[in-house]
Amino acid sequence: IYMRIFNRIGITVIPTISDNGVIGGNVAEEFQTISELGEDVILYDEEQNIGINKEVLEYENKEEYLNQLHIKDVSKLKEIKSIEIGNNFQLGTKYSESMNLYYIDENNENKPYYMGCYGIGVGRILATLIENNLIIQDNKIKGFSLPYNVAPYKVHIVYNNEYKKIAEDLYCKLISNDINCIIDDRADLTLGNRITDVGLLGTPKLIIIGNKFDGENIEIENTKDGNKEFIKLNCIVDYFKNLC
Repeated sequence: IYMRIFNRIGITVIPTISDNGVIGGNVAEEFQTISELGEDVILYDEEQNIGINKEVLEYENKEEYLNQLHIKDVSKLKEIKSIEIGNNFQLGTKYSESMNLYYIDENNENKPYYMGCYGIGVGRILATLIENNLIIQDNKIKGFSLPYNVAPYKVHIVYNNEYKKIAEDLYCKLISNDINCIIDDRADLTLGNRITDVGLLGTPKLIIIGNKFDGENIEIENTKDGNKEFIKLNCIVDYFKNLC
């Protein structure tokens, strides 16, 4: 389930064996993502896409952790910085037994519940998404572009003032078809000013109604890489529906 969640939101993670710490239990697993800003250091087996938190090697029972991953030679692992964005702890029956928490099984016998802790760092995920999707031009950060399937707003509309009515009609059409979008209708701004600010909101698609507008074809830009395409005005809704 964890892997499906992270794949869906566009973050590559490494399942990583970690120490159980004060929580206890039999097994603890972190989900780490590579980051130069990361506060953790893991030893990464790229072939298996698994890792082990470096701090684990400081414990006396480190061989137990290495055996779980079938790791024989630690020196062959790659040391990388990472951020923990999820974890789980298999607690077993440690706490249920201490609290006398039992259930009756099919043989009418009392058995302790198996327990676990499961967490996903929503704030860390958002920060990681932004870091992984920065817009960099001329070695400068210009903003960010969120993956389409997690962006709250899918498209940002900017326009020359002479096309204001067309832009507003398009905005209403997209909204009425459940396509979340933003229109920059601030007064006294040039098209260039509006385009510059798009990267501050992370919107993945940009509609530009400017000098290249011929009355029929709309310019759509992928804000992450700057790639552009032209779509007929009456096909815009289908275009975005097909991206979902």
